Amino acid sequence: MEKNKFNVVDGFSLLVKWRKLFVYNFLIFSILAAVVSLLLPKWYTASCTLLPPDQSESSGLDILSLLGDLPKGLSGLPGMATPSDIYVAILKSRNVRDSVIQDLDLHKVFKTDNHEDCLAMLDDVTKLDKSEEDMILIKTTARSKKLAVQMAESFVHHLDRVNKTKRFTSARYTREFIEKRLADNEADLRRTAEALRDFQRRHRVISIEEQTKAAITAMAELEAQIALSEVSYNMARHQMDPSHPEVQQLRLKREELKKQVAKLETGTRMDSTSYVVPFDKLPDYGLQYAFLLRDVEVQKAIYKLLMQQYEQARIREAKDTPTIQILDKPVEPDKRSKPKRGIIVISAALLSVFVSLLIMSLFEYVNRLKFADPAAHAQLQSAVDVLKNDWRGWFGRKK
Repeated sequence: MEKNKFNVVDGFSLLVKWRKLFVYNFLIFSILAAVVSLLLPKWYTASCTLLPPDQSESSGLDILSLLGDLPKGLSGLPGMATPSDIYVAILKSRNVRDSVIQDLDLHKVFKTDNHEDCLAMLDDVTKLDKSEEDMILIKTTARSKKLAVQMAESFVHHLDRVNKTKRFTSARYTREFIEKRLADNEADLRRTAEALRDFQRRHRVISIEEQTKAAITAMAELEAQIALSEVSYNMARHQMDPSHPEVQQLRLKREELKKQVAKLETGTRMDSTSYVVPFDKLPDYGLQYAFLLRDVEVQKAIYKLLMQQYEQARIREAKDTPTIQILDKPVEPDKRSKPKRGIIVISAALLSVFVSLLIMSLFEYVNRLKFADPAAHAQLQSAVDVLKNDWRGWFGRKK
C-alpha cells in the first residue's frame, strides 16, 4: 500500500517537475495544428438522393408481368439484387465514371495524365451507396463548391443516359421479337381460319349447334308426315282396291318420306344445296368443328396479346422521359467537409501529451541510470556525444 502511495506521489511529483514541458508542448502542438489546419485546402461535399427505381422501368419484357408479381420479400434474399443495387452498380461502372471525367475534364483538376490514376482519385472523392430504404445516395467531394455539385449532377445525368439507352435497346429488341412472333401468328391464324373455312365448305357446317337443331326439327316433321301418311295409306287400302291410283299415290308418298328420313340419318344422296347435317355425322363433325374453332380462337387470343405488347414496346422505344426521380438535388454546401480543424487540434494536443511523457520518461531514466549504473551511463553518454559530433559535422561547425 505504501509502495502504491509512493508511486502515485512520485508520478505526481514528476508531472509537476516537467510541467513546463507539458505546457510548452501542448501549446506548440496545438498552435502548429491550428496553423496547419488553416493552411490545408478546403474540401466541400455535395449530396444527392434518388428515389428507388420503378419496377416497371427496371423490368425487361412487360409480358412477364402477366404471370404475376413476385413476392416482395424475395428481393431481400441473399444473392438477389434489387433495382437500387443495379443503379449503384451502374454509377460505379467505368462507363459512367469515364463520362464524368470527360465532362468535367478531371484530368486537369486532379493534375494527372494517367487515366487509371484519375479514376482512382475520382473514387477517393466519391461515395455511391444505398440506404436501408433503397434510396440511392451520391456524395462527391471537391475543392470548390461548384465542382462538387457538378460532379454529383454528372453522375445523375449519366445514370439517366445509361438507363435510357438500356430502355431503348430492350424495347427495340422486344419490338423486333414481337414483330417476328406476330408474323408467325398471322400465318398460323390464316392457316387455321382457312382450315375452318374448308371444313365448313366441304361439310356445309356453318354453326353446328344451329344446324343440329334444324336437323332435329326436320326429322320430327318427317316422322310426323310419315305417321300421317301411314294412316291415310291404311285407310285407303281397306276402302279401295290396292291397285287404285290413290292408294298407289299414298304408298309412294309414304316411301318417299321414309327415304327422306334415311337420307337425313345417313346423309346419302342429299341435295347439294342442303345445309342439314346428317345425324350419323354429327359427333364427328361436331368434334372436328370444335377443334378447328378452338385453334382459330387461340390464335386470335395470341394475336390480341401480342398486339398489346407490341404497342407497349413501340411506346417504350419512343419514350424519352427521365428514368430517375431525384428526391434531393445536389446544392452548393455552406460548410466545408474537411479539414476537420477541431479534430486536428484535439489530436495534436493528445499527441503532445504522449510526446511529453516519452521525453520525461527518457530523461528520468538517464538520470536514474547515472546513479544506478555509472558505467552504463558513461557508455550512453559517449554514444550521445558521438551523435552530437555527427550532427555538428553535418549541419553546423565542429568545435
